Amino acid sequence: MAPCRASPTVSCYLSAPLPWVTKRFSDGPVCYVCDHKQKRGSYAAALGGLATLVAHSSVAFASKGSGTLATVRQALLQDLAEKVPARLDVEETVLHKWDPAEVQRGYYNKAEKKTQSGCMQLSPSAWPAVLLAGDAFAPTADFEGCVDVAFRTVAHLASLADAAQ
Repeated sequence: MAPCRASPTVSCYLSAPLPWVTKRFSDGPVCYVCDHKQKRGSYAAALGGLATLVAHSSVAFASKGSGTLATVRQALLQDLAEKVPARLDVEETVLHKWDPAEVQRGYYNKAEKKTQSGCMQLSPSAWPAVLLAGDAFAPTADFEGCVDVAFRTVAHLASLADAAQ
């Protein structure tokens, strides 16, 4: 049997509203939790009703394929229960298949003998500029890394535009 890689969507009753809408965590199987009803602005209607929490498993947890569907569900729910400050009475859990779509290693530029950060220009001339950019060029595998790539790519395009004038 192939290892299970998944992230959960949990329908549950919360004993109290969460003090946050979304939160990132740096340890354990769950790295991100979002109170979906609060995010969509419909939390008042959810009080006394089901809340929907969307959680993402960490790259490290998901990439190692942490067991069967049942063991993955149990590990994620246990970690989620420790991270959410309200008691969870879980009604339903849906695990979404996680394919290794997240970058495990950044692009290594053999010519410069370093990991490329930001973007890489494929075209030999400034215009038309053909660039590669994205997660593979991020210095870290998180939101800040994505923002860093965006800023570096914009800066590179700006320098090409300045050079063309």
